[in-house]
Amino acid sequence: MVLKTREIGGDNPEKTLDQNTPQENDLKPEYCQYRDEGCEYARACLECPFPQCLYDEPRCQLRWNKTSAERCVKDIIATILARAGIKLEVKSQSSTVTGFYPDFTISPGDNGKTVIEKLLSFVPDVIFMEGNKAYLVNPQSTDASEYSYGTAHAIHEGRYRQGALVTNRAQVEGYDTSQSKMFVVDSFDWVEVGRLYDRIRRVDDRNLSSSSQGYQRGAALLRKATITAVGGSGFDTGELRPAGL
Repeated sequence: MVLKTREIGGDNPEKTLDQNTPQENDLKPEYCQYRDEGCEYARACLECPFPQCLYDEPRCQLRWNKTSAERCVKDIIATILARAGIKLEVKSQSSTVTGFYPDFTISPGDNGKTVIEKLLSFVPDVIFMEGNKAYLVNPQSTDASEYSYGTAHAIHEGRYRQGALVTNRAQVEGYDTSQSKMFVVDSFDWVEVGRLYDRIRRVDDRNLSSSSQGYQRGAALLRKATITAVGGSGFDTGELRPAGL
């Protein structure tokens, strides 16, 4: 039997290994060499004063705008994405995403996707991903298309749909801080209401401190319902034709 020693954790304990010990790149964790450099709270992990490593689980609750305007919706979204190594870039943006400062809390264990979706529900803006970047867009019906199909790039087959709006009436409730009372405002898509009667969605948010913010939230809800109601898919041959052919 051949005895070998390994340094573990910088404390130089000796470990007896059998000659059948796996190769170095297949060792069990307790047989591997590593440097115990600790963190900002302790010089070494073995000297840590806490019962559990603070890097194993989310360490604390995050809260913005509790008593003052610290970060707008866009800045909070950028902060969350940055923690996942994703950079937020702006293609276009609404005045709400930069001017609304909600009292917003993230608790340990909250799902990042759910948190982002909650923040986006406050504004008319949307996010789309490309690689390790997220792009913020405030979609408008007057936006120019990014790409056009036609004689140069023909569509072989397409399916398109126009559905009814899930929400055609948004009723928003907030709290007017200047008058110290609740307010309720309604936003309508009258064309859709005329077709199907009202499909109402109610929102209660005390972060909304004025009726103008309530109308902005209602407009955002109706705009997103309009976008969701339109969809389709297309199939092309994958061939690009030179112009003039």
